[in-house]
Amino acid sequence: MRSLLFVQQTELQMDCAVKLYVDDTRIPPKGEDWILARTITEAIRIIDTESITEVSLDHDICYVNTESGKTTDETFEPVARFIACMNHLHDMVGIPRIKVSVHSGNPIGKAKMLKIINDHS
Repeated sequence: MRSLLFVQQTELQMDCAVKLYVDDTRIPPKGEDWILARTITEAIRIIDTESITEVSLDHDICYVNTESGKTTDETFEPVARFIACMNHLHDMVGIPRIKVSVHSGNPIGKAKMLKIINDHS
């Protein structure tokens, strides 16, 4: 989790707020300034190092193993958990929460993501 020093720095950087679009296949909406993250690691790194004010999340990660031909059942749920933790920290120090939307085409996955955000933050 971020240090208090970083949180204080973040408060000073709110003018440089960033929106993050997390999806392994889609591109962000045109006409809006989104940073794109294609992986769990990339998304968490960006959330941890940038002044993120808004995140749009996908649920399913569509990775096909080229050797076996099998698809993964990996999801972006770890990113939702990280955001929930960050929102809890933001509440503790008085920083505005990260606004979250889920653009997944998977209705069950979307419900899971929203539950993670709402239950754990």
